[in-house]
Amino acid sequence: MMKRSFSMLPGIGSITEQRIWKSGIPDWKHFLELNKGPGISEKRKRFLDANLKRVQHNEGDPEFLSTFFRENLHWRLYSHLMDNAAFLDIETNGLSHYSKITVVGVYRKKDEKMISLVRGLGLNAATLQEALKDVGIIVTYNGSSFDLPFIRRRFPFSLPSVPHFDLRFAAGRLGYRGGLKSLEKQLGISRDFEVENLAGEDALLYWRMWNRDRNRGALRVLRKYNREDVENLIPIADRLYSEMKSMTLDGM
Repeated sequence: MMKRSFSMLPGIGSITEQRIWKSGIPDWKHFLELNKGPGISEKRKRFLDANLKRVQHNEGDPEFLSTFFRENLHWRLYSHLMDNAAFLDIETNGLSHYSKITVVGVYRKKDEKMISLVRGLGLNAATLQEALKDVGIIVTYNGSSFDLPFIRRRFPFSLPSVPHFDLRFAAGRLGYRGGLKSLEKQLGISRDFEVENLAGEDALLYWRMWNRDRNRGALRVLRKYNREDVENLIPIADRLYSEMKSMTLDGM
């Protein structure tokens, strides 16, 4: 989908992008082979070509792609960067501005590795930076409003400047309603029986049991709950990306 995108170019909106596709220009390669495009003069085409070649030259640089593509287009980069994706979810001890992060779960797809960082047991800016080192794209559910702002407040400069695929907004555009647990059920994604009926309030309770009483069973369940939150993002991201791609290209 990345190499079919044109609406990240200066002055190109979704309507013009659809016009380009409908004229028989499906991707960057075909676009660059032409002297002009539909409703695009030769002079403007040269300007767009220069920008497009700049993207091509930097297509292996997630930080560049993150700035060149508007945030609402970051989902289009998922397939291109998915092999080095980091799926992320946090738990907190409350929802206020003063609340603390209790658990950060990160699944690195490239390494097939789950990283669980717990407050007081190794969670800090350095370990979080290491967990997210060299990732290509971060995938969350509602991370734009919750997870990432929390991390930026508590651990400044620990997040890499890479594209962010927020599944909540993709789900909303596709007509899905409800939170992560509801979306899982709508998509037929299950959880382990031990945590399938737990919610955010339960995660807060288990944290209190661990923090106050050092109840290792409570910590184990909390980490398992967070792990399920993280790992279920993987099939959801694949599904929503596919549906977003189909919906976007339907007008071709």
